[in-house]
Amino acid sequence: MGGVDSSDKSIYHVSCSRPTKKYWKNFFMNFLDIALLNAYLLYKKNTDKPVNRHKFIVQVIEELANSNENNDEVREQVQQLGQPHELTHLPGRQERLCGVRANKKKG
Repeated sequence: MGGVDSSDKSIYHVSCSRPTKKYWKNFFMNFLDIALLNAYLLYKKNTDKPVNRHKFIVQVIEELANSNENNDEVREQVQQLGQPHELTHLPGRQERLCGVRANKKKG
């Protein structure tokens, strides 16, 4: 006991996590940190002159942010197919007023 996992130690230096009260955000950020570390280790193993980890993470983020630019053309084509959608009002059913509101309307 008392040892430190080397992957936990290396995730600590470049981490996405931020303090939050939502457990799912912490879970997601930890999952993202582990995925980025694994991707960097594979990149480092298969490349002759790898960049440092921080630059690698910045490159991954830029690629993910720019990957959505080409989807605009596809999205426009999909919207043109079929009939256009319109908002319609669905009438609700008539419900009786509660005792407090019914007395206010009477008197």
